[in-house]
Amino acid sequence: MSDRTHNNLGYWCSAAVAAYPDHVAMIDLCGDRERKVTYRELDDRLTRFANLIASAGLRPGDRMAMAIGNRFEFVEVMYGAMRAGVVPVPINTKQGADTLDYIVRNADCR
Repeated sequence: MSDRTHNNLGYWCSAAVAAYPDHVAMIDLCGDRERKVTYRELDDRLTRFANLIASAGLRPGDRMAMAIGNRFEFVEVMYGAMRAGVVPVPINTKQGADTLDYIVRNADCR
């Protein structure tokens, strides 16, 4: 993934990364203990996820279904996808199979 524009919501933390790279950006309370993520780490993880999905064949404008709990990885996947120009489609897995199938097909998820 190239750093082509930096003008979408996937880069929401760029100013903070530049000004405060080692400050805590997020605290994840899921799991056995709290996990602190700095702006530098967050920025790196968003870019790594964007590169991962681009190398998997997703292209700008593609839609990607995502089913992730309320934890740090939700932010990583949501905004990392946006960095790649991919449209994230959050889905609730507590929905029935027919509803999930409809959402994924209707959104034209890859």
